[in-house]
Amino acid sequence: MVLTKEYRICMPLTVEEYQIGQLYMIARHSLEKSESGQGIEVVENSECEDEEHGKGQFTEKRVHLSNRLPYWIQAVCPRVFYITEKAWNYYPFTITEYTCSFIPKFSISIQTRYENNSGTTENCLKLPEDKLASRTVDHVDIAFEEVDPKHYKQEEDPKCFKSKITGRGPLIEGWREHEKPIMCSYKLVSASFEVWGFQTRVEDFIQKCIRDILLLGHRQAFTWIDDWYNMTMEDVREYEKRKHVETNEKVLQNTTDEPEITQDQKVFVQQHQQSPRKHSREDVVWKQLKILSLLLFSTERKMNYREIFCIIFVTSIRHSYGHTYSCDEWMATLAGNDSSQDNCSQYGTSVYCTGTLENFHGVKVKQVENMWICRFPNKTFDPYYILRHFTHLKMLRINYSNFTHFSNDFPELKHLEVVNVTNTAMAYTRPTLFRKLSSLKFLDLRGNCLDHMEGPLILNSGFQKMFLSGNKWNCTRNMKWLLTFDENDRGKRVADKELMRCVDFKYSGRPLLAVMDFKLQMRQQCQSHPDIQNCSCILHYIRPSDDGEYLIPMVTVNCSNRNFEELPDFLPKNTTILIITHNKISNVEVLRKNPIYLEIHDLYLDYNQIESIDFLEASRWLHNFRVFSLKGNKLTKFSSHILDNAMEKNHHAIKLHLSENPWRCDCVFTPHFQELLMKYHTIIKDYTNITCKYIEGDDNFRTSVITLNRGDVCKLPSEYRIQPIELLNGILAFLIFLTLGKLAFDYYHYKRYGKVPWIVTKLP
Repeated sequence: MVLTKEYRICMPLTVEEYQIGQLYMIARHSLEKSESGQGIEVVENSECEDEEHGKGQFTEKRVHLSNRLPYWIQAVCPRVFYITEKAWNYYPFTITEYTCSFIPKFSISIQTRYENNSGTTENCLKLPEDKLASRTVDHVDIAFEEVDPKHYKQEEDPKCFKSKITGRGPLIEGWREHEKPIMCSYKLVSASFEVWGFQTRVEDFIQKCIRDILLLGHRQAFTWIDDWYNMTMEDVREYEKRKHVETNEKVLQNTTDEPEITQDQKVFVQQHQQSPRKHSREDVVWKQLKILSLLLFSTERKMNYREIFCIIFVTSIRHSYGHTYSCDEWMATLAGNDSSQDNCSQYGTSVYCTGTLENFHGVKVKQVENMWICRFPNKTFDPYYILRHFTHLKMLRINYSNFTHFSNDFPELKHLEVVNVTNTAMAYTRPTLFRKLSSLKFLDLRGNCLDHMEGPLILNSGFQKMFLSGNKWNCTRNMKWLLTFDENDRGKRVADKELMRCVDFKYSGRPLLAVMDFKLQMRQQCQSHPDIQNCSCILHYIRPSDDGEYLIPMVTVNCSNRNFEELPDFLPKNTTILIITHNKISNVEVLRKNPIYLEIHDLYLDYNQIESIDFLEASRWLHNFRVFSLKGNKLTKFSSHILDNAMEKNHHAIKLHLSENPWRCDCVFTPHFQELLMKYHTIIKDYTNITCKYIEGDDNFRTSVITLNRGDVCKLPSEYRIQPIELLNGILAFLIFLTLGKLAFDYYHYKRYGKVPWIVTKLP
């Protein structure tokens, strides 16, 4: 049973402050604990994304240990002995995993969550009931628990330290109850060492070491607060990058100084640097006794019980179960030989090879059941030529090689059950590659450069599992076969399809399975409805939901050149872009009436027959669009306030296209239109190309609307003909003026002379 403990470490900080302090402490600690040729090497530091936790930071480090061991222990251990740390930081939640290149059955997993409290949350990490019952809670006090004397520094003691910037500290008895601010780091640590006879003791030892590291690291994070408190996240990331470079330079230096050893130890080293051979149980016991005697009677260096214990169980693991090397470990045993040359080492039924594999001199091919091919240098790998004589082969591993593809199908190898091709430059396969392997059960193609597989591999009926994660999958290609579960279980055979991730620019970081599922659903909807059967549908993006709990697809529908006379009443779910150019659409009133268009952010209606957009006044769609393109229609004018009011309320709009329309440049419409174009010129991208339509005798034809002045649109043409209606209006105006003048004269004459006009006297 794996030993699991939950450590709760309180700090006089907030969760936000701790994020910067932790990054600073780790970067500085890595550099201080690294020496020439040893310490912590930063392999990768990049952004990552998880559908549950959102965006985060991924780091991979190697803790080099070989040079920290005595020289004669290094002879037993491979020269590439290191611990790999992989961390996914979705602050305030993190995951950290440790594995060992030398001990494959060793692993540590740490889940962490940070909260602003004093460690009072009972199930902060949301564990299931079985894990909750088996875990042990351990409160770590950074102030009043003693660190190892060799690590103690008074300036890093929270009981003595007082911050000059924040005024926090020193910490006194009971500080976790009254100190403000306070946060707690909840760390669930699972240590696994699955070796019979050593598991319990080693897992206890691992947990104790981790607890010591947590205590020291958190003490330093607090007592270094004055160094990092005023840093921003950008500052600490820059500091982190700078320290990573310095650390790597320090770690990757070659060490030339070696400790002195006794003559007995020299003999021991020479014996163990020879090519490995098969060991019996008696050999193992004798080797353990020999190592123990060297440890106990060495006059050069006295060893403690931990080192004795480590050497005994390491040699037990490596030798009592035969030799199982990784490529790096086996290459280290070549002891200076040129690894680019053909070189094979056979241990009973197992063989390790490197180079071009032109010949297998000294290899008993008929006895080989397990084969490792390491660092194959050529660009193509011919499995037929290389493997055809290994008729009893059961397991094949090809690792850390340069080939991009297999030039031929695998030969008929009736006993081959496991094929592992990992960490190579292989970029593509073909369906028939493993067709002749009648006994193949497991196929591992992880960590290569595969970008797509147009169809499933042809495999025998007894095949069980395939692994494909860690490749450079291009999710713009078709891999929907992963979703099919037919009589051959084509999709079901891929055991790690949930771990497959896209690396193309469009879907980078998204789960491949989710992308293919969205594509399949979109295709079914697009092809099933008669309104859009002739349209093409594209999954152009996938975004996380606002709460980060799930993914949302974003679909583009293209219905250009399909003779549409009106906008379709149906669109696939999550359609956000509709391209429906070069059709015969004249009415856009459906944008106001049909609720499916509220999801359409980008609408391209270029080169249709639209004459008016006044129907959209005060519509919800006009207040929320992102792109609205109306180029090449029949718009002559519209009420400018419609767009003005909409743009005032629309905070999403980025593009509005209105060019290539027959705009009417008159004295009434043009001034308001010009004001609109100037006000929103950053959104109306083609405002300089909006021109006046042709009117006979009008000099403004094809003139940019934005360049017109009022005199250009509010003057009469130079040659003007009086129309009959205008002449009639002039005569009527003259008669009215004459009548009014006569009435005014008669009134004046009556007042002065007392006589009415003569015509009045003639009236009956």
